[in-house]
Amino acid sequence: MRRAGRSLRERFEEKVELIPGVDCHIWNAGLRTTGYGGILIDKRNKPAHRVAYELYVGPIPEGMHVCHTCDVRACVNPSHLFLGTHAENMHDMAKKGRRKGICGQRGEQHGSCRLNAEQVLAIREAAKRGVRQGDIAVHFGISQPTVSDIVRGKRWRHLQ
Repeated sequence: MRRAGRSLRERFEEKVELIPGVDCHIWNAGLRTTGYGGILIDKRNKPAHRVAYELYVGPIPEGMHVCHTCDVRACVNPSHLFLGTHAENMHDMAKKGRRKGICGQRGEQHGSCRLNAEQVLAIREAAKRGVRQGDIAVHFGISQPTVSDIVRGKRWRHLQ
């Protein structure tokens, strides 16, 4: 039940868990599908880490992102938050090895990887020998377009 007269700060702080020995302040209320916390303000779900920054540090200039030094999406500790542009945020993610897909983690380190380097090289070799891509796909349990991307160097291009 909603209690009248509570400030945003009071509402915010009751949703934060401080764990002894852990420097992160963990958002223990609603999480978005991205793993970031969310809080309802004026009938809009706002990212909890951005609200934390505004409450404890100050305004967020237009176009700026609120980034985490700790890389814990549910963390709202103001001392773990800093401002950065989109490009700076992407660079920070890549530097820390958290960026997924073709721009970040590659090959076997990618979270959705189904193949290893040896298999990719075998796929390329089979294609050079004239084995149909559809047959290669069935053998490795992947799709024909994935085989095509591997053969053309669109995927696993770091393996030459």
